[in-house]
This record gives sequence, C-alpha cells and structure tokens, in this order.
Amino acid sequence: MSDCKARKNEERSFDQKQREVLGKYVYGLRDPRSGYLFYVGQGVGERLFDHLHDAEASIMSNRRSKKIQRIIDIWDSGNDVQWHIFAHSLSDEAADFVESSIIDALGCSLNGLSLNIKKGPKSTYLAANTLKSIGARKIDPTIPYARVFVLPVHNGIASTPGDVYEAVRKAWGVSQGHRDGMSYAVAIKDNISIGCFKINKWDHQWGNKYAFEGSECPALINFDWQQIISGAMGYWQFGNYLIVEFDGEGKYRYLYGNSDKEWRLVA
Repeated sequence: MSDCKARKNEERSFDQKQREVLGKYVYGLRDPRSGYLFYVGQGVGERLFDHLHDAEASIMSNRRSKKIQRIIDIWDSGNDVQWHIFAHSLSDEAADFVESSIIDALGCSLNGLSLNIKKGPKSTYLAANTLKSIGARKIDPTIPYARVFVLPVHNGIASTPGDVYEAVRKAWGVSQGHRDGMSYAVAIKDNISIGCFKINKWDHQWGNKYAFEGSECPALINFDWQQIISGAMGYWQFGNYLIVEFDGEGKYRYLYGNSDKEWRLVA
C-alpha cells in the first residue's frame, strides 16, 4: 500500500492574480506515464488541486475511486500529476459545454474514456450514425423484395469499427429453405439500416451456423426499421435476426421472427 512518502505535486495553489485571471475554468488531469488525460472538471479558485488533497487523504485507505487510485499510482511511480487549463473566464453555462465537449471528445479518441463518473452536464454529442438517422425514412420499398434478412449489429460493429459487412455477415443459424433463392441482408443499428448486401451464397461455419458472402446494395440503407422490429421484439431483443418480405406496394410480412405471416401495412 502507498504511504505518505508518495506525496507529490508539492505546488498546489494559485496566487490572487492567477485566481482573478482564471475565474471559472475547465481543467484536465494528465498521466505523464502515458500522456493520457484521465479526468476533466471545472471550478473556481483552486478546485483542480482538491483531487490531489483527496488522494493524499486516502493514501491509507483501501476504498478509492479509479481517479484517486490513478493519482496515487502516478505518485508511486515518482511522477507528478500533470494538469492543464483548457478554458478560463467562463460563464457557468459555457463551462458546462466546454467540459462536456472535452469528455465526449476523449471518448472518441485514442485517449479513451476519462475516469469521470458522470458524463458532461451539457453533452450534446451526436454520433455520425445518430445524426444520419435523424433523416431516415420508414422502410417502404417501391419494388418487391422476396426475402430480406434483418440482422442486428449492435455488438459486432463495436469489435470491427467501420466494417459493417464483416460485423454482420456471420454466423447465423439459417435453415436450408431460407438459404435458397435470392436474398438481401440489412445491418441494423439503433433501428436504422447502416448496410445492405445482396446475398450471393451461404458458407457453412460450424453446426447449423452459416456466413453469407454478398455484394453491396445501397438501396435499403438509411431507413428506419422500428415498425418492423417492434412487431417481432420477442426474437429481436435476444440478438436474433428477422426475415421479411415486401410487396413493393406498401405492405410487408414476416417470414421469420413472428408466427403471424399475414401481410401488414407500413404505417
């Protein structure tokens, strides 16, 4: 366990002139060993030094937050915690937005998520797919599609960022009957189709699992599939796929995922 000899960051104060210049400010704590920012906050006066005081007070304790543990680990390595003032002389509202934006930006960067327990107070972060989905129309193709596999990629896309095809094409339990004939596959994230492929063939993987080989088919990309997914949540919510047919005239029906095979109107 660390002891009081671990204490570093001997300078922990601003003078009066510095405090006047700073006003309300947004700051970050940086790990000099990796160069990564591990905490972002806001405050006035000597707020950023409070974390160092808290760490020192907890040196003899086994109950520490990840932030406090990081500070102590840095001290144990013989280093000071580095700090940065990102913006100063801010209004309360401006400080909220600056802090939130930095926290969100770190999460999208190689730095990775900060150790902040809460997200920024005024986060207005929009992922590219989320922004794209705002303009998405309900799926209602104007030509018939005899068989469309509706495939979730919520987990897969995280492990293969940017490659929707690899994230969605395997491995699915698909019966012989559903593997025969022309088919399409759409990759769904947050109810929006982010990829579409014409299935050329199915390759056996193991057991009853198959992976499709396909070619891009943009016709069914960036549509809202919420109505169709909502009608088969019993399958969908457990990571299963759906198969639907469209008549090209405003109707669809389930081929897999809902026992009711009657045609339905697109609302």
